[in-house]
Amino acid sequence: MGLLAYSLHDNEGGWVYDNILYIQNNRNFNYFFTDGTGDTYELSTNRLGVHYVRYNSRSPGIVSVRARNCTRGNLPVI
Repeated sequence: MGLLAYSLHDNEGGWVYDNILYIQNNRNFNYFFTDGTGDTYELSTNRLGVHYVRYNSRSPGIVSVRARNCTRGNLPVI
């Protein structure tokens, strides 16, 4: 899937968003992270390395991850 690691943190000092999710990738995909409320957050990666998405949620834990490569369609949920 190209996702090496991810970690969720409180976005301390953030004015708008309470949570920040960091990922590290080794393939360029559009990633979709679904939290405990069922809300999904998209993170597009056009380079390898560390990326992040900030969001608000009453249940911020990630319950599923999907990845999409435009040329290959959807990849499995992990």
